[in-house]
Amino acid sequence: MDQPGRFAPTPIGHAFLVPRRRVRAGLTQILCVVVGLAAGLAMPYLRSGPMIPARQVSEMLVALGLGLLGVVAVIFSLLFLVVQWAATTFTPRLLLFRDDPIVWRTFAFAIGQSVFDITAALAISNETDVSVVVPSLAVLALLATLTLIRLLQLRAFSAIQLAPVLTSISSRGRAVFAAVYPTTDRELPPLPTLPVITTIEWHRPPAVLQQILVEDLLQSTRNCRSMVVLRVSPGSTLRDGLPLADVYGGPMPANTILDALVSGSERTFTQDPLLAIRLLADIALRALSPAINDPATAVQALDEIEDLLSLVASVRADSIR
Repeated sequence: MDQPGRFAPTPIGHAFLVPRRRVRAGLTQILCVVVGLAAGLAMPYLRSGPMIPARQVSEMLVALGLGLLGVVAVIFSLLFLVVQWAATTFTPRLLLFRDDPIVWRTFAFAIGQSVFDITAALAISNETDVSVVVPSLAVLALLATLTLIRLLQLRAFSAIQLAPVLTSISSRGRAVFAAVYPTTDRELPPLPTLPVITTIEWHRPPAVLQQILVEDLLQSTRNCRSMVVLRVSPGSTLRDGLPLADVYGGPMPANTILDALVSGSERTFTQDPLLAIRLLADIALRALSPAINDPATAVQALDEIEDLLSLVASVRADSIR
């Protein structure tokens, strides 16, 4: 992939730099909880503006904090219903709503506000009066939560309708194609002519290759003064004994290459250019099954597939090297 002193790494699209979304979702939830806890503990020290009785404010904050826990239950119920609907109506591999950032951001914000309300209520319980800013912040946060819930509901409605689902799948497919197969001309390194030093194989439980951490792999090849040619691409199923990569030039630890391959139990849109076509084909085949018999849906899915295939035909076949 890179040979020191001859080829400089070139940008190959944002799709190669997307971190694991689940990790970001967990960090967002932790951040909201920490911010809510810190803000709630700081409320007794806020003395700006008019002062109001602390007892009434404390009772209001407790009611809001406990009520927001019901919002969390609504989010998970909506998530379960939409995912189940999409799995039975379209395809079990369609997980766009589950992975939508609005779901986990709404959940994180609701949890953070609940922690803020309950913490602030306990913090001001021994005070005689508090600043009017305290309930004002709680009300503003509640309005923000209601806005996020409304956006979440609109996104859920779109996730169970055919046209928005097909549009979302095809747009994600085009974005991945544009990142993985750039249309701009760039200098490509020649294929290696040196003998293969070693072949790295997969000796772990079966999994799906979801992402290649290209920048990490490029840095490792520069450090080892070697060249790596991958035999697998995102979306491939990794089985025991499957050859993953050939190493040229100099020795390179197998764990270095394995650490640059993000695997999981299912395919994702991060770097997989064929997932969109796979999902559209599943929807078309299900629509043509005798149990459903919906040729109009199949025609719509085939139209989106045709658009993606036209995009594939217009790019350079060797641009991924």
